[in-house]
Amino acid sequence: MVLLDHVEVALIVEDDFLIAVDMEEQLKRLGCREISMANTVKGALLAIEEGVQFVVLDVSLSNEPCTPVAQKLTELGIPFIYFTGYPQDNYSYAHLPSASWLAKPASEVDLVAAISTALSKAWKPPEPAAQSQEER
Repeated sequence: MVLLDHVEVALIVEDDFLIAVDMEEQLKRLGCREISMANTVKGALLAIEEGVQFVVLDVSLSNEPCTPVAQKLTELGIPFIYFTGYPQDNYSYAHLPSASWLAKPASEVDLVAAISTALSKAWKPPEPAAQSQEER
């Protein structure tokens, strides 16, 4: 199954190395070409500045909320999903920008559904550039 073949760079924001590596493998199977990882809010924001097209985001990174990352992604129109062990209805996460919420551990079927929803709501691949008058 190829779902992320148009995504040049994805970002996994996760503070648990083993979970991040597992997610990396899943994204590769789904067609992602290049995958970056960050385990802090600061690292995630730097990676976003360097350019990403899709993000898997844990809601808490070593007890640091991911709110600045989610807000930046929303502002830039970059699709993302939350991938977390916390329940979505947890009162402390009600302020987060809206995105698909995927509970750890997740099946590939659930991951595909969450990614599909995220991609349909946000970023779209750029259209081919129109030829200028001179090129015709």
